[in-house]
Amino acid sequence: MGNSALFRHDVTTLRKFLKDFIAFSDYEPNETALSDKRVGEILKAETLHRAGASAGAAAAAFTRHGRSGSEVLAEWQRGVDWDDSWEVRLAVIADIAHAIGAAEDALSIAEAEERTFTGRLARALRWPRDLADLVGGTRGQKTAARAVGYVGQIAVVVVGGLILWVLTLFIQSWLSTR
Repeated sequence: MGNSALFRHDVTTLRKFLKDFIAFSDYEPNETALSDKRVGEILKAETLHRAGASAGAAAAAFTRHGRSGSEVLAEWQRGVDWDDSWEVRLAVIADIAHAIGAAEDALSIAEAEERTFTGRLARALRWPRDLADLVGGTRGQKTAARAVGYVGQIAVVVVGGLILWVLTLFIQSWLSTR
């Protein structure tokens, strides 16, 4: 995955966390929830679950674009535990907004850089690392995937060189017959 794709994913993940956190912070029970306390607890738990899942997914994006993900998640948990603490919740919202802004800036820069020749070359050379990231798994699996990526790069260079060599021979023979 190139930097622009990674940063685009970060922006989406952080925006989802912001939306889910605000939904949890603004949770107001509806009439059904007010009439049946269990329904209200279930609905509140669902909004908390969505916000928690989004927070976990956003932790890596926080690490790339702001404070450490664990710090923000700890603060988010304090905002959940203290129902009446709007200061903590607003601090979490500000941290999320800051990370979104930083991710959007990084995305703009990455998209501009990836359009250049150097950016395209860097993306091609980054292929083994991207392959290892896609494979995931254990360290050994990532190392094997990276090795396959390097072999793939070498194969592309060799095949490309052979094609250019054959093409050069063909052009030389064609020019010598004229």
